[in-house]
Amino acid sequence: MGGETLCAAHLGWPLCPGFDGYTCPVRTRDGRQCTSCQQQEYLLHLAEALPAREAEDGTCPGYHGPCGRPVVIAGLCGRCRLSSQADRDRIEREWTAAAAAAVAAAQAEEAREAVPAPF
Repeated sequence: MGGETLCAAHLGWPLCPGFDGYTCPVRTRDGRQCTSCQQQEYLLHLAEALPAREAEDGTCPGYHGPCGRPVVIAGLCGRCRLSSQADRDRIEREWTAAAAAAVAAAQAEEAREAVPAPF
């Protein structure tokens, strides 16, 4: 809102649509999700996409299947941690590509609507 003489509500900016049933009180200039909601939605997607298991005996539960090695970092052994990070990186690339495609499609639609009719 830098440089504006009125607050977002008085400028008529729409509320952020939120995510997953959450109603966000933040107003955005273009009516899209605020940065916080984008990040939270991504983290929810990541939590749903990556498996999270715990072993009863304190060993590594494995990432793609049972492992049994001693736990080294945050509940996983080094090999399983690398596998999980590779999957996380892949999911992040897919998420970023999908978001970029949605933005490009919206911008193309806005540009198409901005062209005046030929008659």
